[in-house]
Amino acid sequence: MGYHLTILRSTSDGVVPISLGEAKLAASGLGWRFDDSPPCFTRTADADICTVWHQDGELWTSSPDEAHLPHLILLAEVLGARLRGDEFETYDSSGGTYFHPHDVILEREAVAASEALLGPMRRGPRLIRKGIVLCFMLLAGAAYYLAR
Repeated sequence: MGYHLTILRSTSDGVVPISLGEAKLAASGLGWRFDDSPPCFTRTADADICTVWHQDGELWTSSPDEAHLPHLILLAEVLGARLRGDEFETYDSSGGTYFHPHDVILEREAVAASEALLGPMRRGPRLIRKGIVLCFMLLAGAAYYLAR
């Protein structure tokens, strides 16, 4: 699994979708090539190809080469959006990162969604660990009682 970068637009109320039409218009003006199936944009820089997919009103890519970061940031700026990494860091035009205020809400929503998915899966291992600890405590108690 690679490092995920997303081009998204947001307000304090949440994510504002980027339509495929406006993504096509912005990307074509910046030298990106569009492919229909699945909807994606490609660009070559320093003999490395970067592919950006359009999905659910966002553009995303996985593990792009460093040479593509300026192109991704520029595409985001043209769309009135921003480039965000896996850890909710937003990239600026200098290549630095900062924590965008809208991501406080988006991060909270992402954590809640993860907890909803992972919560049921965590119960089983917790019960097993508690059972193992209980067994060792009983064995220790029995050993202490027999040693007296």
